[in-house]
Amino acid sequence: MVLFVAPNKGGFWFADDGFFLQMAWNAAYGYGWDYALPQSPSYLVHASLMRLGMVEYLHFRYFHYTLMLVASLIFFCGLNKGRTQTTVLPVACCLGILVSLNSVQSPNSLVITFWMMGCGLFFLACSALRLSKNGLFLLSGLFFAIAGFMHAAAAVAVLLTILCIVLLAEKSWGKSYVFLPTFIVGFLLLWGWYIPTIGLEALLSHPVGHDASLRQLLIRIGLILTYFLKALLIYSASVWLGKKYLKLSTQTLRAILCLGSTMVAISALLSYLMPTQWPIRAFVEPLKIPGVIYYPLFFIFFEFVTAFNIKPTGIRGILTMNTSKICLWIKRLGGTISNLTWEQKKFLICFAGFLLLPASLAVGSNTAIIVGLVFFAGPAAGLSIMTWDYLKADHQKYYWVLPLFSICWVLVFFGVSFSYNHPSPERLFGAKKVLLTATPMDGLRVSERYQISMQEILSAYQSSHCQNRYLLILDYLPTLHFLLQHPAPQEGLQYGVVRPMLFFPSDSILKKLDKNTGWCVIDATGIETEHEIQKNGGIDIREPVRTFLKNNSSNIYEINSPGPEIVGKIYFYSY
Repeated sequence: MVLFVAPNKGGFWFADDGFFLQMAWNAAYGYGWDYALPQSPSYLVHASLMRLGMVEYLHFRYFHYTLMLVASLIFFCGLNKGRTQTTVLPVACCLGILVSLNSVQSPNSLVITFWMMGCGLFFLACSALRLSKNGLFLLSGLFFAIAGFMHAAAAVAVLLTILCIVLLAEKSWGKSYVFLPTFIVGFLLLWGWYIPTIGLEALLSHPVGHDASLRQLLIRIGLILTYFLKALLIYSASVWLGKKYLKLSTQTLRAILCLGSTMVAISALLSYLMPTQWPIRAFVEPLKIPGVIYYPLFFIFFEFVTAFNIKPTGIRGILTMNTSKICLWIKRLGGTISNLTWEQKKFLICFAGFLLLPASLAVGSNTAIIVGLVFFAGPAAGLSIMTWDYLKADHQKYYWVLPLFSICWVLVFFGVSFSYNHPSPERLFGAKKVLLTATPMDGLRVSERYQISMQEILSAYQSSHCQNRYLLILDYLPTLHFLLQHPAPQEGLQYGVVRPMLFFPSDSILKKLDKNTGWCVIDATGIETEHEIQKNGGIDIREPVRTFLKNNSSNIYEINSPGPEIVGKIYFYSY
């Protein structure tokens, strides 16, 4: 399936995949560090692969899918270690990679893979023989350190996960003389090397093209909490109505919620395949692919907590500002958790990670929260199934729910992987496609329009002798730098990319173009920028640069649009 889906995803010019590959290419071949998103050194992983000889876009996809598969195997085998072997283990591993077919290079995808490796290896080490125990603890600490290095926001979540492990694991495990020192030394060495290299000022600067205001930060934190609280409200209302009025048992309610969340996911997939105009906008938001896939994890997390009698009595104390009730609840909660078995504590550690990681990365990004959850959706569904399987002793009456739940989610994920092609509006399998053969796009299948447009850009680039010239692109189309194997500009445009309406230093660009003896500029407008221009009353802040280009260019080439992601024709200017 990977061999079938990966090539057909194409190589869209405005995708973030291209942004991270462009940053990696610059770093790998000595053209400078990334200052557009300095808080995320994850691109250095791919820069290392490039130095080892990896070039093709498609090969980076295969690397990511393989890494996710290995991470899923280690994580779920570690979670299942010590229990009777179960038939849902391969299902969980399958789900772990399926949705990741829609994500390639990004800090989110690498954070979750390295975190899962660290967590799975720790679980395996806890039940390993003495000879291999320390080796597994060492690898676990190393992978946790690498996960915390992928993004500064994720580092906070990883540190909190380590704290959970130390508090919940047995003393000899959580405070292993191998695990903790390895993590601490690895974490400090990585950041200790990176911060002086990139500069503390750069690290503390806000990401380019992102709204980093306090207001925006509070809004995103509010959205994250709302997403979680919506699930809590649905769960609480279902339990209250089911027990008080319908007299349903806890087992029946769990079955209804699991199947109900599955129906929501199926509805989301169908509404994506067959676009539907919902009468209430708020109703469709939770149904969007792929964020809906995270809802079952919330529901089963609440069920898991309820199963161990961790009652939310303290919430009443908080609402009534009753300090004694809060303290009593915390004491009881601590006693309840300490009495849990190691198998139960492993699930709590996993839940903590799967709640903390997406929340921390969502705070540090402008990506829509529902879209951002795609990186965690597969493993989250796998964890849901593993947890339900662990609780199956309470579900003897509903033995058929787990197989149905598993089959439905596998089918949903297959549907998502074969249809969802974010961020492109084009479907994965639609119009006739052709096979590209030129490096670094060799092996990708794209539309004929894309192939023609790419050939025209390559022809204009070569005939204008742009190889040693300043190359600028007037919209967020970072994949073009990787396609042309040309460094992103560091002078006049410090960050190598522009995001019109968010980041477009017109004065700096004009000064650089005016002083430079030779340059090539690609002028295109993506759908994101076009929407912003329409919202801004048709005003395009790039017009002064366009006027300069039209008046000073030696050659102007008109290039056809590669597809619906580019609005109108593309113009290639050179001097």
